[in-house]
Amino acid sequence: MKHFLLKQGGWEVDAKTYKVSWTEEAYRIHEVPLSSKLPLEKAIDFFHPDDRPKLETAIQKAFDHGQPYDMELRFITAKGKDLWTHTTCKPIIVDGKTVKLTGAFQDITDRKRVEIDLEKSKARISTLMSNLPSMAYQCKMDEQWTMLFVNDACKQLTGYLPAQLIHNKDISYYELIHPDDRVFVRQHVEKALNAGKHFELEYRIISADGKEKWVWERGVQGASQDHGTKLLEGIIHDITDRKHTEEELQKYQSKLEKLVKKRTYELEEKNKDLERFNKLFIGREFRIKELKDKVKEWEKAVGSRQ
Repeated sequence: MKHFLLKQGGWEVDAKTYKVSWTEEAYRIHEVPLSSKLPLEKAIDFFHPDDRPKLETAIQKAFDHGQPYDMELRFITAKGKDLWTHTTCKPIIVDGKTVKLTGAFQDITDRKRVEIDLEKSKARISTLMSNLPSMAYQCKMDEQWTMLFVNDACKQLTGYLPAQLIHNKDISYYELIHPDDRVFVRQHVEKALNAGKHFELEYRIISADGKEKWVWERGVQGASQDHGTKLLEGIIHDITDRKHTEEELQKYQSKLEKLVKKRTYELEEKNKDLERFNKLFIGREFRIKELKDKVKEWEKAVGSRQ
């Protein structure tokens, strides 16, 4: 019953006659009647064409040198079903000669499909990580922000290879953070995590060539290690160009504000001059009118005397 649940059968091959014997479960895996009697060559034919040479070589070494084998091979049943199998062989040696091969034969298709899917998933993630323009990471939330994983973008961002940062081999990420920003970074991360939120912040790092870079980081708390150390997972992106653009815009805006202020002052002064001129002009016109009125009065007075 145990072998049935494990989908595992047994087999034997006589070294003289090459007669093959199978257990019932082995027949079930092959999907052939229990009454079937197959020679060794036919039994090998159930294995995938690309895997047969490997099996044939292993069987020959088992017969000739008493060498056991343990392999995972693709398999095609009598009904055309594709399987993965785990097959092992233990030669029985008498007086220095192999008299029989015995072994186990197990259907591992379900496990193998999970493994293959997992490998494909890992390959996709690896490709994605390799092509990310940002540095993806997993680190300990310790004093040095000890990196456990970083992708290849680490080199372009920091100037260091991933292997140089992982486990602080040559330098820790803490050391890369600008000295003036280290306290701010820790306080910001701790505050966000204590509130049960992700963290997002901008700060400076010093790359391997001594250049100052601005980075944007976003991360979350991942699963803790067995001994309770908190883990962080996230991405770090180079925003140096954006920061420089913002600084240039800020300088331009400041310059523009000063220019506007200067022009406003000049206009206000011009307006004051104009007001003074208008006052003088209006006062002059008023005095001229007064003089004209006086002249007219004098003219009338002189005329009346004559």
